[in-house]
Amino acid sequence: MNPGPELALLGFLLLCGVLLIGPFAPAWLEWQRPTDRQALRPAAAAEPLPEIRSDRVVAMARHASFRGIEAPVIVFGRHRDAPPVTAGRPRPLHDHPLTPHPPLPGAQPWGDGGWRVEGDCTLQDHRHWQGSLVVTGVLSVGAGARVQGDIKAHRGIVIGMGTVVTGSVISDQGIRVFCDAVIGGPVLAESLLQLGAGVQLGSARAPTSVSACDMLVDDGVVVHGSLQAAQAGLVRGPSWA
Repeated sequence: MNPGPELALLGFLLLCGVLLIGPFAPAWLEWQRPTDRQALRPAAAAEPLPEIRSDRVVAMARHASFRGIEAPVIVFGRHRDAPPVTAGRPRPLHDHPLTPHPPLPGAQPWGDGGWRVEGDCTLQDHRHWQGSLVVTGVLSVGAGARVQGDIKAHRGIVIGMGTVVTGSVISDQGIRVFCDAVIGGPVLAESLLQLGAGVQLGSARAPTSVSACDMLVDDGVVVHGSLQAAQAGLVRGPSWA
């Protein structure tokens, strides 16, 4: 028996099958691995934290993250059973007059009633400093002091517990504000801003702006106005202490 015709027929059928199925092969491969869809879909990236705005009060819970907040009253990590923040209620600044601060060694007149100090500078505890101050190094403001004016330091600022600064606080690096301090003017830090428990920035009658690369905000901080963290801000709670 000659198998030639059967083999020829089988070859013909296989050829026809290849010709019929071939055009559908790319579609089948695309269904198995959708390369076009993958090319058009970028890799998943972290979404930026949204801006938070209110015409009343914004309350940020402990351990919450934020980037931008704007409201007449912004409260961080306060307990629900804590007394509410009353708009326009001034916080007592000092129970008694403070002794004027002695002249700073090496301070040079700067601007309108201000002073400039080369290198690091320290303002003493419970003293009253009158006038703006520019420091090329690190500025440390003692606890319970009062600064009547603006302060700026190129290498960082530390503000002690219960201190009051009526003007702005600006640093080319970081700023650390200890608990219960009050700052009336804008606050600007080029790196990290740390706000201790109970710090108050701005007031209901005079809102302010706060800006830093990163922020760490402790429990009970109150801000009147706006905050902007270029990277991110975090509300710290008791477990962070």
